[in-house]
Amino acid sequence: MADYFTKPFELVHNPQYQFHKLYIDNECQFDTFMKDIEMNGNKKELASFASIIAYMDAISDLIMLPKTKFRHIENAGRKDVFEFKKDNLRVYVIMQRPDVYIILGGYKNNQKKDINTIARKATGFSI
Repeated sequence: MADYFTKPFELVHNPQYQFHKLYIDNECQFDTFMKDIEMNGNKKELASFASIIAYMDAISDLIMLPKTKFRHIENAGRKDVFEFKKDNLRVYVIMQRPDVYIILGGYKNNQKKDINTIARKATGFSI
C-alpha cells in the first residue's frame, strides 16, 4: 500500500477550491514535472503551464471550463480524476470538493501512460 500525504500548492489562488500537491511514497511527480518545465521548457510550454495555473485559479461551481481546457478522465481507476490541459501539457487532479489534489503533470503524447500511472498509484488515496 502506498503512503500518501499532501502539501498546499501555493501558485493557485482559487477562492472556492483548495489546491494541494499529492505525494505518493514521498515523491511528488508534479514537482518533478514543474521543475522540468521551468528548466527545459520552451516559451510555448511555459505559456501553456501559466494558462493551466490560470484555469486552476478560475474554476468554480459557477465557472466550468470547456472540455478543451478541463475534462473528466475515464479509466483512471477512480471516478474523481480530471485533467487541466493546454496545448501539449496535461495536469491531472483528484477533485474532492472543496479540495483538489494535483497528482501529476505530463504531455499529450504520454497521456495513456500517465492515466495508467494514476490507476496504479492513486487508487488507494483518500482523505
